[in-house]
Amino acid sequence: MDEVCVVLAGKITLTETGKDPEVFTTGDVFGIKRGTPVNWTQEPGTRKIFVILGKLRPVTRSRPKKNDSPRFPTLSALVDTTMRTLMAS
Repeated sequence: MDEVCVVLAGKITLTETGKDPEVFTTGDVFGIKRGTPVNWTQEPGTRKIFVILGKLRPVTRSRPKKNDSPRFPTLSALVDTTMRTLMAS
C-alpha cells in the first residue's frame, strides 16, 4: 500500500471505477495503491489519520552534527500510537 488511512470518527466511502462503494467507519483502517482512481466522500466531522508512504529524506542542515542520523517513526509505530489513542477515547 502507498497510502494508509485510520478512521478516527465518522464515515468515509471510497468508490473505485467499475466497483461497488466501500464504506469505512470509526476504527477501520484501509490502504490505497498509488495511482488507484477513487472517488472519496466523507461525512461532515469525519476525523482520520492519513499516511502517505514513500522514500523518506532526512532534513538537511548547513552543518550536520557528528554521528547524527535521521529518525523517522515507523508505520507500525504510527498505527500503534493511533490505536492506543482510539482505545483511550
